[in-house]
Amino acid sequence: MEKVKSCDRIKEALRIRNMKQSELAEKTGLSKSAISQYVSGTIEPRQNGIYALSKALNVSEAWLMGFNVPMDRKSDLDRIEQSERDKIINEYELDDLEQQEYDKIMNMNFLMFEGRKITEEEKENMAELMKKIFVSSLLRKRQDDEEEKNNN
Repeated sequence: MEKVKSCDRIKEALRIRNMKQSELAEKTGLSKSAISQYVSGTIEPRQNGIYALSKALNVSEAWLMGFNVPMDRKSDLDRIEQSERDKIINEYELDDLEQQEYDKIMNMNFLMFEGRKITEEEKENMAELMKKIFVSSLLRKRQDDEEEKNNN
């Protein structure tokens, strides 16, 4: 089974959402030129572009990439108990930007390995690892920020 092209999926989503390319550019923060190139199929969006497009169009990243999956956007955050997310946010006192970064990292509903979708168990294991990496990076960044502040 051949994948559908991303440009065709973007066009379809724009049509369904009754949205213009210029509106999509505004919602995503991507340039009008980039949107035009994605829609024409001149270039394929990279991962951060796919994420921004899927969020703005309210469609699944995997669907937008052309995979045969439901169009509806369902974040893996839906699978992770809200209390787990709240625990991380409260324990580490995440600001809005840090919360957005955490959500982006935890949204892994399009992962594949050697052309095969990962299993639910693999997703759960990956989510646990990603949480540890996020917290480690967050603490390191805060330590660096504090040291820089003290040096000034």
